[in-house]
Amino acid sequence: MALCKRCCPDRRPCNSTSSGRDARVHCMPRDVMYHDAALEGVCRVCDTRQMRLSIVIPSRNPEALFLCRVAALCADQPDWQVIVVDDASDIDLQTLLPQAGNLIVHRNARQVGAGAARNVGLKAVRGIYTVFLDDDDVMDWNVVTNLMASMDAQPDIDMVVSSYRFLRDGRIQPPHASDQRIIDAILRGQDRRVVELDGHEDLLRVTNFPWTKLYRSDFIRRIGLRFSDTVVQNDVLAHWHSLLQATRVMVTGSIQCTQTFDTRSGRINGITDDRRLQAYDALRETYDLVQAKGQPQVELTFWRFYHDLVRWMMDRSAPAQRPALMRQHVRFAGMMPPDVSAAGAGFRQWEIWDMTHLTDRVSEMTSAWDAVQQDICLTEMSRLKHLAVALRADNDRLNGELRQRQVALEAARKESAQRDLRMADMDAQIVKLQRHVNSKAAQMAFRLRKIYRSILPPRGPRR
Repeated sequence: MALCKRCCPDRRPCNSTSSGRDARVHCMPRDVMYHDAALEGVCRVCDTRQMRLSIVIPSRNPEALFLCRVAALCADQPDWQVIVVDDASDIDLQTLLPQAGNLIVHRNARQVGAGAARNVGLKAVRGIYTVFLDDDDVMDWNVVTNLMASMDAQPDIDMVVSSYRFLRDGRIQPPHASDQRIIDAILRGQDRRVVELDGHEDLLRVTNFPWTKLYRSDFIRRIGLRFSDTVVQNDVLAHWHSLLQATRVMVTGSIQCTQTFDTRSGRINGITDDRRLQAYDALRETYDLVQAKGQPQVELTFWRFYHDLVRWMMDRSAPAQRPALMRQHVRFAGMMPPDVSAAGAGFRQWEIWDMTHLTDRVSEMTSAWDAVQQDICLTEMSRLKHLAVALRADNDRLNGELRQRQVALEAARKESAQRDLRMADMDAQIVKLQRHVNSKAAQMAFRLRKIYRSILPPRGPRR
């Protein structure tokens, strides 16, 4: 058994698998021993060295290229802290990664998902800044370095939201068009811009990728940032929590990360089974934050975000899972305030309930779901009832707006008629005045002629 020279007298001992200076010694789950000569026998919790950047990487059964990238990163950037959370890989990653003073490897006893793994990694963060990365994605470290320099110069910036791109089956693809529109609208032609969330709520609707952000670590600790312990959509909570709490956010069009995707892999966004339903656990946690914020525009933005997300989930779910997913949708959407669409333009509440193209697919499954047919029917009845109520409310609102516009139009017509009368009266006055001026001018001309003749002698007859 190996003990930390500073903390282990008051804590449980660390487990060691070998002896000597190069032994891999660690305390699970967060007290990790250094194995380099400078800090031999001291766990990382006791270390007070300030690192420039902490990189948190959840990983499970990564490719060999990832191991090479970690080794190169640790060697090239000694003041960067690399935290790899091995989510119960088939082979212990600690035996495959190099021994380095700026590398922490923690192994989960069982697979818990990327969100819970990131939470474990956050406990070991010692850098001034923190960035998240997945083991199969590629970060542009030059962009990250430049962003850190910008944050150094502006200490009131809590976080950065960057652009990204995809590498799908070997082909480079741009970011989602909706994300690009939001970022372009915020940047207004600039490369980067510092904004507040108030007035830029659409930033919340940018896809909740964790690797498009750079955080100030003190900000993470101050707000208690964490990810949901769900297999899917675990980064929704962290995305909304950080943006809702940030004082100032830097938005940049620079591509910070490239997400790689292989259609033959088993990535999270390829999950189509019952685990998709865990998304609603993450959404409920997130909605609690939205309600606590108490801002109508934020509430409206959340439901616009959910409107897009639920359709994305439905499209990617297996046909057998759509009835259960629809039931979760009806329960969750029922929490939407009745007047949320009145908070701003561009969104109507009934659109949440209008899922005809998806419910058609669900109805095709009912014959094979005899045990839950009644539940499915009740769910569809509830959805249609909500849709009818929302449509009626939207119709009443539109009728009210129509009546207001009709009143305003009638008032404008009356004002226009009165203006026409005033214009006609003014025209008549101008004509009268012109005649008066012309009369005066003629009289003046005759007077001048009379004076001229009285002064000058008459001319003699012409020869």
